[in-house]
Amino acid sequence: MILYLAFLLSGMSGLMYQVVWVRMLTRYLGTTTSATTTVLCVFMGGLALGAFIGGKIADRIENRLFGYVIIEIGIALTALLSSFTIISVLGGVYVDFYQFFGNNYLFLTTVRIIFSMICLLVPTVLMGSTLPLLVALITHHNHYFQYGLGRLYSINTYGAVLGVFLTGFFLLGALGERSSLHLAALLNLAAAVLAYQVDKHLKRGGDISPRSYRSSAEIPIPQAYPFPIRFWSSITIFFSGFTALAYEILWTRLLMLPLKTSIYAFSFMLGLFLVGIAFGSSLSTKFPVSKNRPVSTFAIIEILIGCLTLTGMFIYVFIGRMSMGFTTNYGWGIATSAAMVFPVAVAFGWQFPVAVRCCISNSTAPGEETGWAYSANTLGSILGSIAAGFILIPLIGTSVTMVMLGLLNIILGAVLFWVSPREEQGKLPLAAALLVACFCLMALQIGNPYKTVMTERITRRFGPEAKMFEFYEGVAGTTVPSGVPHRRLARQLFINGEGMTSLVSETKLMAHLPMALVKDPQRVLVVCFGMGTTVRSASRFSENITHIDAVDIVPRVFDSFEFFHKDAEKIKRQPNIALHAEDGRNFLAVRKELYDVITIDPAPPIHSAGTVNLYTREFLQLCKARINKQGVVCLWLPPEHASELIMIIKTFVNVFPGASLWGGLTYPGLYLIGGHRPFDQNRKSLEQLAERLSTISDLSEWDDNLKDRDTLKRLYLLGSEDLSKIVRQSPELTDDHPYTEFPLWRVLIHKQPPLLTASSIRQHLNRLQQKDL
Repeated sequence: MILYLAFLLSGMSGLMYQVVWVRMLTRYLGTTTSATTTVLCVFMGGLALGAFIGGKIADRIENRLFGYVIIEIGIALTALLSSFTIISVLGGVYVDFYQFFGNNYLFLTTVRIIFSMICLLVPTVLMGSTLPLLVALITHHNHYFQYGLGRLYSINTYGAVLGVFLTGFFLLGALGERSSLHLAALLNLAAAVLAYQVDKHLKRGGDISPRSYRSSAEIPIPQAYPFPIRFWSSITIFFSGFTALAYEILWTRLLMLPLKTSIYAFSFMLGLFLVGIAFGSSLSTKFPVSKNRPVSTFAIIEILIGCLTLTGMFIYVFIGRMSMGFTTNYGWGIATSAAMVFPVAVAFGWQFPVAVRCCISNSTAPGEETGWAYSANTLGSILGSIAAGFILIPLIGTSVTMVMLGLLNIILGAVLFWVSPREEQGKLPLAAALLVACFCLMALQIGNPYKTVMTERITRRFGPEAKMFEFYEGVAGTTVPSGVPHRRLARQLFINGEGMTSLVSETKLMAHLPMALVKDPQRVLVVCFGMGTTVRSASRFSENITHIDAVDIVPRVFDSFEFFHKDAEKIKRQPNIALHAEDGRNFLAVRKELYDVITIDPAPPIHSAGTVNLYTREFLQLCKARINKQGVVCLWLPPEHASELIMIIKTFVNVFPGASLWGGLTYPGLYLIGGHRPFDQNRKSLEQLAERLSTISDLSEWDDNLKDRDTLKRLYLLGSEDLSKIVRQSPELTDDHPYTEFPLWRVLIHKQPPLLTASSIRQHLNRLQQKDL
């Protein structure tokens, strides 16, 4: 059992590396869907290559356990080398390549693949080689092949579950990225020590575990099936991986509505999927049907998967309607996720050991057979994630993609039944026929679940007159402009189910306030285009504006612009405005142009996955390096608990010592203003600023009060000295310590402070003034 514990720790470390490496690499490559997918595909490709190579050597070496010990040590060393040396060095090289070749998609994708391979290939190949090596080990110690594979696969996947939950829910928020990587390496070393102890035990004549999975009459590896069965089993195991990862992409898109966009939601969904796979793989070792009728079992599970996916879609719609678009109770979202993901994942987990047994062609090489099958399944997974995310969802949508994938499972299952031995079938074909009939009925009735639930959410937000103006399903996410047609300001942009900023004057101030603090602004950068209000206002500030860059990671927001502003097309055609569908941080990193104003409106909420990248010290330092000496950086903060916003303010003040804090008047969010110079305001400078703002007709388009100078002077809240006092005891945000993305433990352990808003600060300042009087 010690060996299984070692493999559990190995599975934990593997997912910990994956989670942290994706974060580290995408900060250089961009957090776009294509960049993230590139990193994940290289990671999985390394596992597939490692399984193939490991399978080739697993049956040929004598001391497999010592080989496993060396591999675990190698994983620890190469992972740390990649994390702390190679990634940082090559990150700078990538930026230099970008500046030389420009924004060429094909070239950038090629460079991203090469860059990710240099960083990840060696440790991931080593990780992938462990499963076939251990399968060969226990099989040669008289464990029945299929049961031994199922048990190892299950235990390693349970380790992956622990790694996901530990990293996503605790380590990154409490210890940071570097410490999480160190802990992962320690787990590899612990696995090596445990395996070494087992090796010494075996050399003294002991058994590899106290239990055996065969009787004295069994042979460890069963005989091969005829070629047609092996051929179609191999095809099916490839497409099983294809559909598994494609479903995961689809579930991620769908479950953003009930689970929101936090890192905990992604960790929960991935953990749920892995728990199901581990549980299913464990179940496959406990039921004789898996061993006695493997081809028919493989077939019926494949058909069952197709039916379960559509059943989950119906549950999604039912609960989504009942909960008004998943807005009434977060528990409904958790229940929906479990109902959609877990049963399918159990089926995939049960299927894998059975599928590998069906593919066996050489009964003397358990390691090679395992490595080949694992490689084929993983390569299918890579292609499935690419096809679903980049081709199927944008072309035919989430719902049709789900049906097509389910149909693929059904067809493959039917083919397996057709070639399976008659003695294995029994009454299973009848059960399969009933499942196929159910699938056909559900496919005809499924509709568009995401759109249905989104309609419920919009109706709850705006009332029965609300309308979904458009429904865009793209690579980066689902974009839904919506509102009440005859009420101009009753509109909102939803991205992946999360409402962005509404049509309020505060978004106009994101342009006018920092631009008014610069004598003659000419070059402006807007990070996060959103509804386009800030870009529109920036274009109206002055005739002297020579260039405005607008960046957003979701391309479809530019198409949605017209639903919020009648002059959208005219503004987009202006020669001095350039729209960029890129990651805002990466946009600044790979360009050297200087701006007079950089204004940033990160996607809400502040704990949304990836948003912290626009709050950290490293990003703010990058912004400071991209403004001229008189330039201004403006960072918008939505209302949030004081403990969270104080950390962002502390980080901003550390980077911009002369920073000042300003507040919205209608929507009570906050503006942080900083640059190379101080931005404290005295009575005279504040009056001059209010006078300048009061003459901007665009600012008062929706609110005549913004023509009033006394009202405009209320925008200013605190100067640099007062801000420094407030944030003195707070930690700052860094790439290594992204605290605001992980608020869970602060919420559970500490009493949450009230929301920090412009209104609450003004009330506090008024009380202080009254005391002074």
